[in-house]
Amino acid sequence: LPGIRINSSNVVLRGLAVGNFPADGISVAGDDVTITTMNVGVGADGSTDTGNGAGGIVVTTGDRLTIGGADPLDRNIIGNSASIGLTVTDSDDSVIRGNYIGVQVDGVTAAPNWAGIRVSSGANVQIGGAGATHGNVISANTGQGITLDASVDGAQVRGNLIGVGADG
Repeated sequence: LPGIRINSSNVVLRGLAVGNFPADGISVAGDDVTITTMNVGVGADGSTDTGNGAGGIVVTTGDRLTIGGADPLDRNIIGNSASIGLTVTDSDDSVIRGNYIGVQVDGVTAAPNWAGIRVSSGANVQIGGAGATHGNVISANTGQGITLDASVDGAQVRGNLIGVGADG
């Protein structure tokens, strides 16, 4: 079982540390879900390894999701997952912005997932953005940084740091 399971819409999940679960840290199946200021697979200090046995955040379905945000205070730190840090499936019009995926709170020290972000289906998913604080840091993972499967339509990947730390 996941650490947190959301099977509902219009949910805000904010400010928790979720780790040491045998499956996913967070599982989502719902529209209009916001996940911010979470430490997934790292302790409350943003550094201690509390990795989950599968993925960090796994979205099985859900439109208009917000994961992270442009304000650095909304940043999620997603690390130490045995599988993919963030998986998004069957999601339209969602935003993944300002997160640290595969690194600790300092944006540099490794907290590797098996891979960073995978979007397997959906439309108009934004990963990063044009603003100075919109990009995600996706680094130190043992597999791909970002994977967009063939069934993803209209995705935008902009302003991210992939394979390097927050210090560039």
